[in-house]
Amino acid sequence: MTTIEKIREEVKKAMVARDSLRLNTLRGLLSAFTNELVAKKRRPTEELPDEEAIEVIKRAVKQRKDSIEQFSKGGRGDLVENEE
Repeated sequence: MTTIEKIREEVKKAMVARDSLRLNTLRGLLSAFTNELVAKKRRPTEELPDEEAIEVIKRAVKQRKDSIEQFSKGGRGDLVENEE
């Protein structure tokens, strides 16, 4: 089972559990995978190889950490909580 397939399964579980935070996070990752395919001039219906999917996930995590840091510096505790 590929990384993307695992994430799709987790999306289904989050939907059943009505866990909106987790669901939105996972959907964001799936969207990032599609964006990566489009950026590389490949069809959005293709599957991203596991190595590339992991790189996309790492970038998303780094982006969230940077956002949390910036929101903290700006005194926006409400946005920090949303990102965490």
